Amino acid sequence: MSEALSKILDYGFNRIGLKKIEAFTHKNNLKSTTMLLKNNFKHDVGRTDKDNENNIIFSITRANFL
Repeated sequence: MSEALSKILDYGFNRIGLKKIEAFTHKNNLKSTTMLLKNNFKHDVGRTDKDNENNIIFSITRANFL
């Protein structure tokens, strides 16, 4: 899964020029949380998913990807 995420990040930042990518995952999904953190995503503490209170939000900027 990390390989797929790496390709998605590369495409988003380098091919289409995104400045930030966000990921929403269930608060109990430890595998996804671990994968996001290993790939330099930061937990956006204090942000909430208005559609699902059980989700936590992570994000990565282009600068943190490089």
